[in-house]
Amino acid sequence: MKQTSSLLEQVQAGDLLLISELSRLGRSVGQIIQLVDRLLKQRVQLVAIKEHIQLNGTQDLQSNTTGFWNTALGPFALLSNTTGNNNTALGNSVLFSNTTGGGNTALGIEALYSNTTGGGNTALGSNTLHSNTTGFNNTAVGGGALGANTGNNNTALGVVALYSNTTGGQNTAVGRAALESNSIGSNNIALGDVAGANLNGIKLSPILSLSMSCVPLGVIKEPRVGLAQRLTA
Repeated sequence: MKQTSSLLEQVQAGDLLLISELSRLGRSVGQIIQLVDRLLKQRVQLVAIKEHIQLNGTQDLQSNTTGFWNTALGPFALLSNTTGNNNTALGNSVLFSNTTGGGNTALGIEALYSNTTGGGNTALGSNTLHSNTTGFNNTAVGGGALGANTGNNNTALGVVALYSNTTGGQNTAVGRAALESNSIGSNNIALGDVAGANLNGIKLSPILSLSMSCVPLGVIKEPRVGLAQRLTA
């Protein structure tokens, strides 16, 4: 590490730094990101052989070929984008893996990090829609909201709302940890703090309905929290 630190002190704008792997730059992910950010600000080119990463001295849109109307601000933002269009990425490693997905908006550390071809997603907050790869038309607001999602047409407003959702679709969760444990369930609506957080995501059709003006069959009430209701055919 001493040799690495000494080398980093000597590099200048326009230099090419070739390393065997990114781990040579630091002992932790945070330290590596800080050092890479420093190199990019110095306009130093970096090639990491093991990870197949080549940074040309700028911070974002490194792989873009024919993609257009993209906006990226922050280290590694939209790093892998090739032909995806109309994406907006603000923050460290936002939309990092996106290649051809279009119409995505992400703000916050590693928001929509794993997205590749998914489109029409909006992620506001740290790690929102982090695992989404091919899912479309999802909206997540709040740290970790829809963090594990790969499904479509979900809306989550609140910290870790719908966090465990994977392939479930057409779910709406409003409130901290609302529908947090739902994984494959679809057509759910949960409103309130931790509302429906313990639902196991068994897939029925339809699964859940919510009404504030009437009480349908099969009401699920959770003490201290909001309201989730199950309406089966």
